[in-house]
Amino acid sequence: MKVTRIRAHHLLCLQGFKGLGYNSAFTENMRRIKEKAEKENPEIRIVKIPDAICEFCPKRNGNLCENEKKESEIKAMDEKVMECAGFEEGNTIKILSAFEKADKSVNFQKALEICSSCSWQEDCLWFQKKKNEKQD
Repeated sequence: MKVTRIRAHHLLCLQGFKGLGYNSAFTENMRRIKEKAEKENPEIRIVKIPDAICEFCPKRNGNLCENEKKESEIKAMDEKVMECAGFEEGNTIKILSAFEKADKSVNFQKALEICSSCSWQEDCLWFQKKKNEKQD
């Protein structure tokens, strides 16, 4: 059985996804991955390289997110999530457990750090939840 690769920071993105994306192919792929996660709870492999979500990203340039500089920023996001949640690259885990572990281990202050260069902050349900938790 093929294990789906998911970038560590995408564990946050998937939780915050509300149907928006770069284009229809990207958005449909993201919806499909999130739906499968919620219905089937598949095992995933945590990575910090292009993954199942990146496959349909119009900004993908081979094995890079746009260019070397952007890929470096994205890898740093992955590494911060991995550090917070205690993931190692290549770990396999059920996706809902990974969501829970990532969610519980990243507070709003860490979210600000991890998501600082993300253009989806205002539309991300997960980021907004963390922001509201900070205010409680």
